[in-house]
Amino acid sequence: MSQNLPLTNKHIMVTRPAHQASALIHLLEQTGARVYCQPLIEISAIDKPAAAIEQVKKLSNTNIAIFISQNAVTHGVRLIQQYGALPEQLKLATVGLGSATLLETLASRPVDIIPQNAYHSEGLLAHPALQNVDGQTITIFRGIGGRNLLAETLRERGAKVDYAEVYQRRCPQINLQQLAKMWQQQPIDAICITSAEGLDNLVANISKKTAPEQLRAAILNCRLVIVNQRIESQLQQHGFTQTPIITDNVSDKAIVDAIIKNFM
Repeated sequence: MSQNLPLTNKHIMVTRPAHQASALIHLLEQTGARVYCQPLIEISAIDKPAAAIEQVKKLSNTNIAIFISQNAVTHGVRLIQQYGALPEQLKLATVGLGSATLLETLASRPVDIIPQNAYHSEGLLAHPALQNVDGQTITIFRGIGGRNLLAETLRERGAKVDYAEVYQRRCPQINLQQLAKMWQQQPIDAICITSAEGLDNLVANISKKTAPEQLRAAILNCRLVIVNQRIESQLQQHGFTQTPIITDNVSDKAIVDAIIKNFM
């Protein structure tokens, strides 16, 4: 029966953070793929994030709260529940559908603003509800650092924008010897990269100073599955040689569908 599945005998590396990888792994295994999980980002809460707590306490005077990721939803809502509640007048916005679903579950109310087509910052900024924000107060829930496009653009439109940074990201140390041994036994057919930061962390781990040359070459010659063109623009400068598979969006289903389409 398994021989009839579309990804039978294909070996896929999943690099989502460990706590967010299970759904994608399950979908891939249902299609017959063998999955190797190697997180490229580690997520953790910030211990007593004073600045974020201050922003949470001001939500009663805030017009819009934007959650840029599922991690922002998880840690942001937890902080809100500790130090207050979601005011009824506060409009909720997310960048992606997964974040919207999670936020609706945790907050027990619908999300007001979701990108209509492309699920990234640019897509959210194109939403009609964010065109006329002059004089409005907006809080962006996110991790430490990251892109500033949302805040900068909304400020240009006249909004007062503050960050509530509620989690932090870290580059994990890959066990290169273990990965090299696994790769020799069964080469990976595709590596799923779901963020620019994940790509940077992979490149940092396979530098010429640290990685076995054979493993480094194998990874740079491997097919990458990426979720937007912004990541694609970085591949050549890092030395990747294969044309990437680009998904329609960042959802697990879109990733699996794109892999199947390109390996059938």
